[in-house]
Amino acid sequence: MLFLLLACQEPFDVRRKDLGPFRIAAMGVQDGVARAVVWSGEGMFHSHTPALRWTLDGEPLGEGFEVGASSSGLLGLEVENAEGELLFGEVLVGPPPALPGFERLAVDIDELDLEARRQAEESELSGPTQAVRVRLDPIEGVEARWMSALGEGTLLELEPFAADVLAEEVVFDDGVAVDRWPTEAGIYHQLVLVMDGEGGNNWTWIDVPLGVERAGLVEHHGRLITGEPGLMGATVGPEGELLELSPAELDEHEATCGPAPFELAWLVEGRCGLDLVQGQRVVFETW
Repeated sequence: MLFLLLACQEPFDVRRKDLGPFRIAAMGVQDGVARAVVWSGEGMFHSHTPALRWTLDGEPLGEGFEVGASSSGLLGLEVENAEGELLFGEVLVGPPPALPGFERLAVDIDELDLEARRQAEESELSGPTQAVRVRLDPIEGVEARWMSALGEGTLLELEPFAADVLAEEVVFDDGVAVDRWPTEAGIYHQLVLVMDGEGGNNWTWIDVPLGVERAGLVEHHGRLITGEPGLMGATVGPEGELLELSPAELDEHEATCGPAPFELAWLVEGRCGLDLVQGQRVVFETW
């Protein structure tokens, strides 16, 4: 169970699920470490690293993004950003479920109602498409919740382990689409939270290419990056963008907020704010 954190809509709700302003999007204990996704409200970066203060069963546990914790009890979190805004979250923790595998499929969507989308034809994702279906491998006893970053496009849940992402803005009235218009081509970022209902929480970012070629993009923990399989290096720009992308070696890594190989999620989730990493070289794995 997750309290005070997520505006979790019922499955198959046609409302877009934007991450929106500063918030705790997910939290839990993984591999004996208390972890959280803190969404800055600024974009796919934090201008300043937020302060995290953890408790377990009401007792102080530690501060920061790498705090050891047991996989039982009531985990509490206080987050403070550079402007002094505070967020609070609590979760009854349990062993996290494994992250499901997933596939991205091109899908031809005209009508947006649930039954019409269930009948829509799926195909291999190759060339540019205006709609992509993300289908997770189902896990018994686990449910998925989907959230979109940056307010881009429209996310529509389809089934317990599938959702459609559209390069469109859609206006709904009482669950019915009353207006829709296209959005720009690009990579659309989704956060997927999987929960077992007993305190086990896990999450992953899944990028969706809309209106762009899939060829030339490599994977990085669900993210899509222009590059080559192997180790890639990049300089972190003033808005968290990756500049000067090129093949790299581990000893080129400069960021002290996270070890090499780096994980790009650390920029989004708050562990590495731009105050710590802007202008530095990070080295990460792609495949």
